[in-house]
Amino acid sequence: MEIYVKQVLSYESGDFEVFRKGKLETIKGIAGLLLCVCAVAGIYYWESYGRIRYEKTEIVVLKYALAPNALVQKDQLIYVNRDKATLIDNPVKDPESIVGKVAKHYIPAGIQLSEKFFEAEGLLPGKGEYIFQMPSEWIASYPSTLRRSDNAYIYPIRLKRSEISDAERENTLAELKQSAESDDEAPIQCMKIAFVKNQSNQEVESVGEDGRLNGSSNIATIELIAEIDDITRLNTLYKDGYKFMILYK
Repeated sequence: MEIYVKQVLSYESGDFEVFRKGKLETIKGIAGLLLCVCAVAGIYYWESYGRIRYEKTEIVVLKYALAPNALVQKDQLIYVNRDKATLIDNPVKDPESIVGKVAKHYIPAGIQLSEKFFEAEGLLPGKGEYIFQMPSEWIASYPSTLRRSDNAYIYPIRLKRSEISDAERENTLAELKQSAESDDEAPIQCMKIAFVKNQSNQEVESVGEDGRLNGSSNIATIELIAEIDDITRLNTLYKDGYKFMILYK
């Protein structure tokens, strides 16, 4: 009995102490390993997501430069992350806020965008208006720098001097001079250019910093936004021997 008690006491005072210390060391090891894993995970999260989330903001930029009056399309835009400290006031973050609008001026690729850089296209026909492609045989002349969204002034002229009297010619010249000084008194109402296209039916655009002086191609067709009365008047004048000069300002 005495030997048994001594064995029990020995177990409780010695072996149990060893067992307890071993268990504590195991727990400490596991805890240390977990702390290391958490530290590594925390560093990875910060570098991969946290820094971007707290120090950067996702904004919208252009893939490539946009010419003045060029239409903004969704596939021209991409998301990028920029430091919050470098952001302009109210940068564009939602592409839908500018898709379908046109550039007010030349916009380089990759810069921060503001909605102030764009305006509503305004080139969709309104009530009673239609897209009208002017036949090439109707046109006497047009500037090669004509572009989409320009306000076009269409003046009728007769190419053969003998077909009109001197008085009619003087009246026509007086009308042209007066209409050049007032938008509201043009012989043919000012019309909006909807499209200028090349031989491949692609939009002719201003390119580079030279703007209008450097076009992407040559103009082949001109489409305008016009009312039926305007189209009828143009047709009547053409049948009467007139052709048309297209101008803008």
